[in-house]
Amino acid sequence: MQKKYVVRGVSTYNKGAELMLYAILQQIEERHPDAIVYLDRAAIPEGLGYIKTRLTLKSIKPYLLCRLQAAIDRFRLESLFRKLRLWTPLFFRKASNVDIVFDASGLKFSDLMYSVHSEKNWRDDLNLYTGYKDKGARVILLPQQFGPFERDETRNFIKELVGTTDLVFAREQKSFDYLKSICDNSNIYKFTDFTSLVDGVVPEQYSYLAGKICIIPNLQMVNKKMISRNDYIDLLAKFINKVSQSGKSAYLLNHEGIGDKELCYSVQEKANERVDVVSGLNALEIKGLISTSYLCISSRYHGVASALNSATPCLATSWSHKYDELFKDFGQSDCVLDIKDETMALKKIEAFLEPNFNQKIREELKTTKEQIVSENKKMWGMIWGLGY
Repeated sequence: MQKKYVVRGVSTYNKGAELMLYAILQQIEERHPDAIVYLDRAAIPEGLGYIKTRLTLKSIKPYLLCRLQAAIDRFRLESLFRKLRLWTPLFFRKASNVDIVFDASGLKFSDLMYSVHSEKNWRDDLNLYTGYKDKGARVILLPQQFGPFERDETRNFIKELVGTTDLVFAREQKSFDYLKSICDNSNIYKFTDFTSLVDGVVPEQYSYLAGKICIIPNLQMVNKKMISRNDYIDLLAKFINKVSQSGKSAYLLNHEGIGDKELCYSVQEKANERVDVVSGLNALEIKGLISTSYLCISSRYHGVASALNSATPCLATSWSHKYDELFKDFGQSDCVLDIKDETMALKKIEAFLEPNFNQKIREELKTTKEQIVSENKKMWGMIWGLGY
C-alpha cells in the first residue's frame, strides 16, 4: 500500500528549515520511494517543483483553512455539515489515510514563542494532530528546541501535546530537561539535529570560494536584542578584517531571506576588504558551500550544524542556548563568541585560523560525525519501528 506522510514546520524561506525538509524526504525516499508527502503550499513559495526528490509531493491548503478544519474536528461538525448539504470543497480536507505526521518546527513550543503563535494557534495545532490521530496516523515531533515553560498556559499545552504525540525528540539536553520537568511520559527522547545524513551540493559557480572563511549573519541577533544593528555590522566587519590580516579571505553567505541579505551588504560596505556576498542558493547548495570553507563563523544555527556535520571548524555568535548545546553534541567547547568581549572574540578567530589547530579541529569533527550519523540513524530506526 502506498504510504502517505504530512510534513509540517518546514519551509524554503528559512534554509535551515529547508535542509530539515530534505533530511525528512531523503529518509522517506530510502524506505518508501513511491510515497506521497503532503506539504503546506504557503511554505514553498517557489512551488513544489522546486524540491528535488523522487517522491510524489502534494500541497495542503493554507493554514487558515487548516484552522477551520481543526475547529470542525474539535466540535465534530463534519457529519452535521454533510446532513445539511453544506459540505463543499471550500472546507479544508485533511489528507486521508496518512501514516505519519512529522512536525519539524525548529523553535515553536516555548514561552519565547507564546506571543508569536499564541495559545489559540497552539490549540489549533493540537486539534489538528488529534484529528490525524483519530484517523490512525502517528504524530512525531522531530528534534527541536523546547522550553522554557514558565507560563501556565505553555505548561498545560505542552502536557497535552506530549500526551497526543507518539514520539517527541528534543534537540538538546536543556530542551529534554524542560520537557521532563513537566511531563513524565515515556515517549520523550533526546537526539541532536538530524541533518547530518544530508549531503550538500557544492555550487560550481562558487567553487573559487573553497578554502575561504564563510561568515553567516543572522538578523535574529538584532531582533532578539543581543546586540544593536550597527554594533553587529561593525563586529562582523572586524571579523573580516581579522581574517584579512591573517592573509586569508572571507565571504558573506546569506542563509535566509531579505533581512539577512541586507545585513550582508551592510557588512560588506563596512569592511576594509572587499568581500563577496553569496545569496540565492538552496539549502543543499548552502551546506555544500559551507563544507568547502576553511572556517565558518555563523550566527545561523543550521549554518553551524552544516559546518560541524561537514567537519568544518566553526565559531558562532548566539541568541539561544541551542548553539552551545549543538557544539557540545560535537565535542566542541568555548566556540560561541562573546560579543561583549571583542578582543577575546578576535583572539578566538585568530586561533581557529592557525593551520595546525584548524586541522586538529577537523580531525576531531570527523570522528564525532560518525557518532552523530549513528545517532541520527538510531532515531529514524525508532520512527520506522512504529511499523510505517
